[in-house]
Amino acid sequence: MRTIKPSNQFEKDLKQVKKNSVRSKGLDILRKEIIPALLENDTLDRKFHDHKLSSERPPKRDYHVLNDLVLLYYVTDEHLLLYRLGTHSQLFS
Repeated sequence: MRTIKPSNQFEKDLKQVKKNSVRSKGLDILRKEIIPALLENDTLDRKFHDHKLSSERPPKRDYHVLNDLVLLYYVTDEHLLLYRLGTHSQLFS
């Protein structure tokens, strides 16, 4: 089974999301559905638009936890790397 490796920035992002009542609802989805699926290499629900970010180094994937709550992550054989969590404008501006 993979181990979770959150970045320092992800930990800061997580604190910010917890302060927002609308986006904090996505944390339950993240904890109960998304993280377990990524750890076990399960297929993610297509409605959340999981896709590779083409210009990122190191490579990352983009997953829409909620309409405007995005998880940036990458999966290796040993680890689930959690890079960022936030809105599109926070992550891509």
